[in-house]
Amino acid sequence: MGFESGSSGTGGASAKRKPTSPAKEEDRVTKLTIIDSDQVLSQEQKVDKILAKLLDLERRWEDSGALREVAMKVEKVDEELERLRKEQIAANVIIVGVPEKKQEKYQDLEQAVEKVLSALDLGNIDFSQIRRLGKADGTKNRSIQVKFVRQKDRVRVLLAKKKLREVQELKDIYINAELTQLDMVREQKLRETARDWKKTNPGLNLKYYIKKGRLVVIRNRKVEEYRVNEDGDVEPINEGQEIDQD
Repeated sequence: MGFESGSSGTGGASAKRKPTSPAKEEDRVTKLTIIDSDQVLSQEQKVDKILAKLLDLERRWEDSGALREVAMKVEKVDEELERLRKEQIAANVIIVGVPEKKQEKYQDLEQAVEKVLSALDLGNIDFSQIRRLGKADGTKNRSIQVKFVRQKDRVRVLLAKKKLREVQELKDIYINAELTQLDMVREQKLRETARDWKKTNPGLNLKYYIKKGRLVVIRNRKVEEYRVNEDGDVEPINEGQEIDQD
């Protein structure tokens, strides 16, 4: 027995879904929007609560003094590390300007250093280590690190280094005490400060030099000294001493 065309039986393949009216569709979208807004608001409230808890913990941490205690411990560790670094390089100097040979061997470097030191006329000076600093690129002469056996020899060399100015072939070579990274940053800060003073006051007869981590400035017949404090700012050590005209 066959089926009649257009049958409306519940299992018929030709059954169609009734279209939703515009009013009902708009109401459905509105409800979804309200649900989404409630979810967003709920997330924002959760974030606000978390931030409030973090701020409260931070306030309690600061009030308890724990943060200051940790900061003080970190500062002490930094000071101890800086002290150890200075001990490691206490017998070292840096020689700048020594010509570098291509494919330079250790014997070449050793002879070059001995030539510089012999010009200081200090007699026998022993060093335990010499090396070029940095990677060779063929464009410039790398500085030389020299570690003396005795710290007093470093002092003798630094006191006599001006003698190199008297030797024509060595007059462009300089010897300086090796510094820690922190001391190098401080000295650079002092030099930049002095240069800025000279630049902003071109008519001022100002002379300066760095000595033992301090900036010594000579101007208006007075000698002033400056240093870099713990905050990284340049501050005066004295108000200036009158230069003796005699």
